[in-house]
Amino acid sequence: MQFPLRSSPQKDSALKNTEPIIKFENFSFYYGKKKVISDVSFPVYKNSITALIGPSGCGKTTVLKSINLLYRENPEARAEGKIIFEGVNILNDKYDVVELRKKIGMVFQKPNPFPGSIYDNVVFGPRIFGVKNRKKLNDICERSLKLAALWDEVKNDLRKSALNLSGGQQQRLCIARTLALEPEVILLDEPASALDPFSTLKIEDLMYQLKNNYTILIVTHNMQQAARISDYVAFLFAGEDMIARLIEFGKSNEVFIKPVKKLTEDYIVGRLG
Repeated sequence: MQFPLRSSPQKDSALKNTEPIIKFENFSFYYGKKKVISDVSFPVYKNSITALIGPSGCGKTTVLKSINLLYRENPEARAEGKIIFEGVNILNDKYDVVELRKKIGMVFQKPNPFPGSIYDNVVFGPRIFGVKNRKKLNDICERSLKLAALWDEVKNDLRKSALNLSGGQQQRLCIARTLALEPEVILLDEPASALDPFSTLKIEDLMYQLKNNYTILIVTHNMQQAARISDYVAFLFAGEDMIARLIEFGKSNEVFIKPVKKLTEDYIVGRLG
């Protein structure tokens, strides 16, 4: 099976970037006493797209949520090892979670706009962090919607309810809401799984443009999508013991064409999972 791999100076430059912005080091995860992820280590390179792939239940979303400490909302959840961000282990209990989530934004599988106007959705975060100047908020709104490739579609309807937007527009609005805080990293949990093919293409094109200024991690079950948009890929798999492990990590144009592990090949061509 052949996968369509994008090739461009932009993608080639990302692959030359050897500076990780995030590093997983011997990361393990537990729910109560049950270990569900074991000893995962891989880098996340700056201004690149890293795809997390693997069957359902193999820990992809848990890995993603661990990067901005969302798992701490579950008292039964516990992480071990290290996730290094900007030289600091964010699993340290002293790390400022609020500041972290400003730097590392997350967009979920199902679009989740607030039941307010398009404008209020976009500027929600900046307002929380104390921005009150109307001109500055207006500038943030316009900039964020332009970055999310949504401005031209909604610029005359900013006071209308965000819930009236189409599913694809709502997802781009959620991306704009994340961009309004000027994060360094964007986490995407299957952002196009509930969208039609046209909206999916818009989200993919948007991600490809955003990596000029942001680092992106995406969970996806769509192997063609992972091959099209990602620079790096991490394959997670849970065996008979139901504990997820990292099977393979590498450049997408190598993993999808000639994977090192037979298990990886079986998964990406559809013989597994």
